[in-house]
Amino acid sequence: MWQHVATSHRYVVVGTALLQMDGPADLTELVVYRGADGRQWARPVSEFLQRFVQR
Repeated sequence: MWQHVATSHRYVVVGTALLQMDGPADLTELVVYRGADGRQWARPVSEFLQRFVQR
């Protein structure tokens, strides 16, 4: 379980993924996570680790 630092909302990490796109962010590793409402989100690993703490 991970908690967003600013909102205190809790999320479950589903896994990781690679971003595929034309440009410098191609193959950026992402964390895929799901909120209580069932929606899934993705952020770059470095950004995720700055904004979430494991609980």
